[in-house]
Amino acid sequence: MVNGLDGDLTSPPSDGSRFDVVDVAAQAVVVRVVGDLDLITAPQLATHLRRRIESNPDGTAVVVDLGECGFLGSKGVAALMTAAEDAAARGCTFAVIGCQPIVLRVLDITGVRDALNVIPA
Repeated sequence: MVNGLDGDLTSPPSDGSRFDVVDVAAQAVVVRVVGDLDLITAPQLATHLRRRIESNPDGTAVVVDLGECGFLGSKGVAALMTAAEDAAARGCTFAVIGCQPIVLRVLDITGVRDALNVIPA
């Protein structure tokens, strides 16, 4: 398990949220978000995803699993959009999977579902 930023963070977010790299294949990395993605945790996820995107070769698939994310705030949406843009700039594919209905609703209301390449559960 990776808490926060590739082990660089000395303590996980106080709400128990964490970001786990659950799978790294030859051309893919899956990051699972556990807990809320809000004002506190979104910047940590943004940094974590940026490091993952930069440390993998161009063309890598970056997948964010939100199956265990119970809340997605505006800062979380912004972090995901930035990661999608960073991935595209490096020639990587980006997708979001496993969204709970409340998270899908946020992505629909904000109009970013297609831009984040959300794959239905």
